[in-house]
Amino acid sequence: MELLNKIFNSKPNNKVLELLDLNLEDTKHYKFGEDAGSGFDSGSQTFFNNYGALIPNESKASLSIYNLLVNPNNGEIYAFQWGMFTFLLKCDFDKLNIEKSSSRLKSVTMDGEVDFTNLGDNWSIVDVNFESEEKEHFFNAYKLSVQKEN
Repeated sequence: MELLNKIFNSKPNNKVLELLDLNLEDTKHYKFGEDAGSGFDSGSQTFFNNYGALIPNESKASLSIYNLLVNPNNGEIYAFQWGMFTFLLKCDFDKLNIEKSSSRLKSVTMDGEVDFTNLGDNWSIVDVNFESEEKEHFFNAYKLSVQKEN
C-alpha cells in the first residue's frame, strides 16, 4: 500500500496517471513485485520478464489493467505498458543516439495508432531504435530514476 501511495503522490506521474485514467480512490486491483503482471498476458510477460529482466522486482507494479515500472523509493513511473504490446519508456536519448522529440510518441503499433505526445518529450515508444537492446535501455531508465534522487 505504501508504494501505491508513492505512485499517486509523485508529481512526475501526473500525466501518465491521467493518460491511463488511474486515481487512488478507484484503484482497487494492484500487485507489486513478483506478483505483478499476468501469466496469461504475453505483453506483461515481455514487459516484466524480458525487457524488465534486469530491473529489481520491487520496481514492478500492476495497477488495474496497466503494468508499470516504478522507482520503489519515490514511486516515479519510468516505463509502462499500453494495450497488449505497446511499451513506453523514459529514456536516455543520448545513449540511444536518437532525437528527443514528440515524434517519438506517435506511431502505429500492434495496438493500433497511438499518440502519447501529452506525456512530454522525455518519453519514447519502445520501437526499432531499441531492438535487441530493450533490457539495457529499461535498466538505464531505472538507473536514471534512481540517480534523480541523489
